[in-house]
Amino acid sequence: MRINVGALVGGTTGGTTPHPTLSPEGRGTTNPTTNSTLSPQGRGQGEGRFKNDRVAIVDLSRPATPREVSYAELDAGCDAVAAGLVARGITRGDRVGILALNRTEYVEALYGTMRAGAIPVPLNIKLPAEALAFIARDADLKLIFRDPAHKWVAPPDVPVCRRCST
Repeated sequence: MRINVGALVGGTTGGTTPHPTLSPEGRGTTNPTTNSTLSPQGRGQGEGRFKNDRVAIVDLSRPATPREVSYAELDAGCDAVAAGLVARGITRGDRVGILALNRTEYVEALYGTMRAGAIPVPLNIKLPAEALAFIARDADLKLIFRDPAHKWVAPPDVPVCRRCST
């Protein structure tokens, strides 16, 4: 699953600039040098000019071709998801479901949802469709991020992030 942020927010593809309403004050502690919210010391918690390039995640969703994601890339992806959610009308306190396998995009959706002020609701991929539909209704989900593998079990009455593709 790759999130096309430009399409999610209705603009050009590839943009990762945070939405104007997503102020650093609303996302927790920031480092004035890096404007990062991942840690008080900045992305990667390293020292020197290459700290943003440190590996944050090794995505093994495709074992033959592992993908390394830096703290800078992770931070940009989280900001992009947050901007997309705000542009779609998701507001502080709304609940957003995540129905996907463990991979980089899952982490981006999780933290991006929190950065937008919404509440992430991780959904267990092993549950049957009926149980997922009950959870979606009970949590009053406004949107679900889901990967293509879980298309058939996603609750049908909740909007799905359709801008996600493999």
